[in-house]
Amino acid sequence: MGLLFCVTCVTACLAISPSHAQASKPNPPRMQFENTTDVGTLGVLSADSTITVAPFGSLVESGLRFRLTGAVTRYTYVRDVERTNRVVGTDTSGEALLGYAFDGKLGSLFAAVGPSITQSVQKPQHAPALAETVSVGAKALASWFATPIRGTMFFLP
Repeated sequence: MGLLFCVTCVTACLAISPSHAQASKPNPPRMQFENTTDVGTLGVLSADSTITVAPFGSLVESGLRFRLTGAVTRYTYVRDVERTNRVVGTDTSGEALLGYAFDGKLGSLFAAVGPSITQSVQKPQHAPALAETVSVGAKALASWFATPIRGTMFFLP
């Protein structure tokens, strides 16, 4: 097994402020961007990016949320005993979720549902030819953040 190197981009919160807001009062964030990328020495790559938007309020208060996610995974495996036929696979997926976040002083709960689509491509080094599938389905998501002690955070995806 090869070493697994993980690069995780820190969640960035982008504040979108209305033009009529007072300059002295900071506006809470309405959009959040998350990205995770994993790279392995055996040709494994996994990356996903998510944008969450609070269209009618901010991310720090209860309300409606819209979430878009795109992901790609690339992997390799050997499909014969002689180890001569290596296969490179790529899975690409996307989802659009609509949900609601319940926020409180000690944490938040976010639940969402929506459509999901995945394309999987298997490309062997030798025959047989390329194999490709597309799957469409639904996704349900629940995540819970807690801040039990000031300056700490606990997360359950």
